[in-house]
Amino acid sequence: MRILSSLFNSPPDAPVFAVIFDTFPSCFVFSPFRETLSSLRAVDWKSQQQPDEAIHPGMAATYVTDVPFKRAVISTTVTSSGAAVERWVEEVYSMHGGAPYEIIVGLDVEWRPSYSPAQNPAALLQLCLYQRCLIFQLLHADYIPGSLLGFLMDSQFRFVGVGVDADADRLGRDYGLQVSNLEDLRGVAAEVMGIPELRQAGLITLARQVLGESIEKPQRIRMGPWDACRLSREQVHYACIDAYISSQLGGTLLDGDY
Repeated sequence: MRILSSLFNSPPDAPVFAVIFDTFPSCFVFSPFRETLSSLRAVDWKSQQQPDEAIHPGMAATYVTDVPFKRAVISTTVTSSGAAVERWVEEVYSMHGGAPYEIIVGLDVEWRPSYSPAQNPAALLQLCLYQRCLIFQLLHADYIPGSLLGFLMDSQFRFVGVGVDADADRLGRDYGLQVSNLEDLRGVAAEVMGIPELRQAGLITLARQVLGESIEKPQRIRMGPWDACRLSREQVHYACIDAYISSQLGGTLLDGDY
């Protein structure tokens, strides 16, 4: 790891780094004592290397990257830090709090597939509104902030997705997170478009039927290690687009744009 290499080869007057281990032995975070949250830096999505973590005192790994999709660019925060989630929620309220209408938020959850009767806990929570996305690595989180629970319970926001009720049940069972204003897009699409079969559709079909968009959900990514401490670029893209497409579907179907 380049950060580790630079740690042992840096000059004597270089900033001192602490290595902070969380409850997962293979997952560790570097924290310089002089950095601040305001230094969070964007990562070039087109880079051929995985983005380095933006480093913050006492915080788990956090970075922001731009995920391209068709004509859109989605600003995506990837984090296992409760403090970074708090900041993301604060920014949502600063931009949309008090709006005289419901705000549509795409919601999705990922977990490592299990091939036994026991199910693995949710690993990721993805939230997306407009072109801002949060990928919260729940399984590696240092803590889950109360502001996230408040956000998920706020009736000003409508959380939409495919199979979103099951996702919400998993969040409640695994982490005690409750979501108050849910809408499964399959039923809405079936009613609005007059196609009953859409009640059993997946996100790929809904995106094609409602938005006229083609999306890919490769099985090797879908069935991959979502509990990994460091997500691959492909995983980040997949997780972001799932939540983004859900938010776009919700806006189209629920706001009367169809």
